[in-house]
Amino acid sequence: LGAKPLSECIFSDTESGLHIFPGGAETQTPQDLLTSTRMQKLLQDLAAGYDYVLIDAPPLGPLADAVILSHIVDKLFFVVRWNETPRQLAKEALGTIRDHRKVAGAVLTMIDEQVAAKYSAHSRYAGGYYSQYAEDYYRR
Repeated sequence: LGAKPLSECIFSDTESGLHIFPGGAETQTPQDLLTSTRMQKLLQDLAAGYDYVLIDAPPLGPLADAVILSHIVDKLFFVVRWNETPRQLAKEALGTIRDHRKVAGAVLTMIDEQVAAKYSAHSRYAGGYYSQYAEDYYRR
């Protein structure tokens, strides 16, 4: 959001083919930055040039960044660290997003594949364990 043209701020990763716009220096008032007209213009410019624009935001919780972003983006992906994030904390964090239609889905990270295999579709644990998250979320 400085003086450089946008094209000079975007880096290409040759291995993945992704284009990356890294965050700048920390700011004391990220909420002011996120709600600024400059940020809105930046997001419009990025949306005009790319099929998808992904923004990596701090976790939901005491910081308002993700909640503010939820008002200016089309969709959200809720990222949860598997077997670390307590279910109640995840539910409360999701509850801060007022428009649940914006939540495109959840992404589980750091999955232990051997342990997770016990919860496969053929496991007697799978249905009850994972469906509880969905039921709690959509019951609202």
